[in-house]
Amino acid sequence: KFKMGRYQGTILPKLEVKKAVSPDRVTVGEGMRVTITVTNSTDTAAHNVSISDDIPYPFILSEGTPAVSVETLEGNESVTLSYLMRSASPGNFIIPEPRVIFEDQFGREYCYHFQSEGIPVSVLEESPMGWFLVIGGLIFFSFLSVRKK
Repeated sequence: KFKMGRYQGTILPKLEVKKAVSPDRVTVGEGMRVTITVTNSTDTAAHNVSISDDIPYPFILSEGTPAVSVETLEGNESVTLSYLMRSASPGNFIIPEPRVIFEDQFGREYCYHFQSEGIPVSVLEESPMGWFLVIGGLIFFSFLSVRKK
């Protein structure tokens, strides 16, 4: 609660949401870790906090869960969710922002609105050159070890 002169009121919860994707550049089949942290930056508790994230096509979930619900997020507390996703197709994609819904102490529902369109990521085709280098290196070192004997 606050009081200013003859006026008084209640401070509503204010949630700050941060989403990160790491790394933001992978090859097909490699994992990208998505981490979402929601912080209540006031002293007032937020209730029935729901965080959900859409995994866009062609990504698939490979570890964790893209959603969490918290009955009460106290003032100055945070909740973090993390999951791993992979893509079977190359390309440039935009990973959308999560949905965050919560209620104030009076039961009124709020939805967090984002300023960005999402997070850009790139998925590159797996290069066969990588395997050629590995096999070539094995042949070269095998040749050296035979030659030393």
